Amino acid sequence: MNRRNFIRKSGALSIAIAGLPLARKISNQNFPVAYESKKNSELPDQYEYNIEIFHEAIKDFPNASPADKQLKLYCFYYKEPKQDVATDYLHYEFTIASVTKAPKEDAVYIIKTTKSTKKSGELAWPQELPANPVFKVSMNEYAKLLNKKGEVFIEMKYKTTIDDDMDCFITTACVTERGLADDCEELTTLRYLRANYMSKTEQGKKLLDEYQTLGPDVVTAIANCENRNEIYDYLYQHMITPAVKMIKNKEYQNAVDWYQGFAEQLKKNYC
Repeated sequence: MNRRNFIRKSGALSIAIAGLPLARKISNQNFPVAYESKKNSELPDQYEYNIEIFHEAIKDFPNASPADKQLKLYCFYYKEPKQDVATDYLHYEFTIASVTKAPKEDAVYIIKTTKSTKKSGELAWPQELPANPVFKVSMNEYAKLLNKKGEVFIEMKYKTTIDDDMDCFITTACVTERGLADDCEELTTLRYLRANYMSKTEQGKKLLDEYQTLGPDVVTAIANCENRNEIYDYLYQHMITPAVKMIKNKEYQNAVDWYQGFAEQLKKNYC
């Protein structure tokens, strides 16, 4: 690489990593929990719903922090049977307005929301649902999303961890946050770099070895940030997408250097 190209690449990388969002740590160090539904992969026109919510807001709503009163709702739509990548999706966020015990139902809570905010996705909001939906939650068991008539629209089961098997922040940025398949073009391309280039160079081998620890540490740290979605969106747009483009152009060493620069900055920013 000549000096001019090196300076240009280094400058672009410096600008990219400098833009990484600062971590806004959740003040009381609580972690959100997830409830999710599963589609029938054998049928067309299937939907998957999931929510992220803080149990602290349910257990002690009057004393819960504003951050703990945030609820995130996701829906992924699959048009064809056995489709891995969602045709479209929606992501909304709400503020929990109130939490009350459900009458005649032990350990079941009625959660009312307000301040509906669309965050991303082009999937239309279901007509059966109010703008600010109501949920019935039995902690660690299920969450039921209610329609305008107060009937169950969809039931979601408790998920033991939000990022099951997602100890890789690159996979999390693609699969968990954007609804892409585990074999999507981005991850397949990056795995090609890992198997066919990084594993054959001293720099690459060292980075892959370090990533065994760095990956889970970064995922854990970002999970404890209020602006988790903002961070992962930035990683997808400014780390993953440019690296994939470099690999397709056979600029393998540039892609490795790009990854290394981000990896070092991620460790400084979040771990």
